[in-house]
Amino acid sequence: MKAIRTGFWFASLGLVACGSSNNGSTTHDAPKAIDAAIDAAIDAKPIDAPATVDLSCNGMPLPTSANANVSVSGTASEVYLSGITPSIRPLASATMDACKNGANNCNGANHFGSQVMTNASGVFTVGPVATGGTPLDAYLHVVKTGDIDTYVYPGEPIVADLSTIQFITFSSALVSALPLAPGGGCTQDAGKGLFAVVLTDCQGNRIVDSANITLSIKQGGTAVAGTTVIDGGTLSTMAAGLFLVCNVPTGTTTVGATYKTDTMLAHDVTSVAGGFIETIVRPGP
Repeated sequence: MKAIRTGFWFASLGLVACGSSNNGSTTHDAPKAIDAAIDAAIDAKPIDAPATVDLSCNGMPLPTSANANVSVSGTASEVYLSGITPSIRPLASATMDACKNGANNCNGANHFGSQVMTNASGVFTVGPVATGGTPLDAYLHVVKTGDIDTYVYPGEPIVADLSTIQFITFSSALVSALPLAPGGGCTQDAGKGLFAVVLTDCQGNRIVDSANITLSIKQGGTAVAGTTVIDGGTLSTMAAGLFLVCNVPTGTTTVGATYKTDTMLAHDVTSVAGGFIETIVRPGP
């Protein structure tokens, strides 16, 4: 299997993002989906990065109220092995649940809604979900036969409809082949979580300047030891700003970052044994 086409490994991973919708806030609109990343992955051409990084919202408070009802919708893709080559296709026939962040389960009041099955194009909609006027701290749990369970977290609580969410899943075979990725990859422990983290600016544009990004993965206030961080930017310009973090122990995990001298908004996710946890980090208070 050492003949895996390495140039596509991280080009195909530049898809992790959460969508945006106009909620009337100019400081913390939910991040926009990076639609161009899919085209870049398929066409194997570089992503056009913004000339400047907008950090004008850094330090501004998050909204304290939300629309009465919110929905999340978008398109999901699956990264899998086609023979010995990583490939990408729409995530069809996947089930999806919206769940309360920080809860021990996704039952009863902790379960916000479901998409019974993504369609052939990977399109999904979950909701509407009643918020009670309070920002909704939630995540998506995605299950597809042949893929590892995927947990998608926005960078901040949801206050309005997210209409253009995009994310990826990994097939189990692809995870098994991670040791063959460029630079040595990693051997993922089935008892720990695999993370994908993307940084965005205030406009929702992916920050591709990986050399000035320092990722922070903590549990109990202490940096997690024993992980392997794979910086997509060192392998492909199409995956700059994307980081895979292998072997994160299970439990509540605080994901954050700094960009140059600016500290980004850290937030909690849950590392799950054998799970693929995707999230974004963006400016905030």
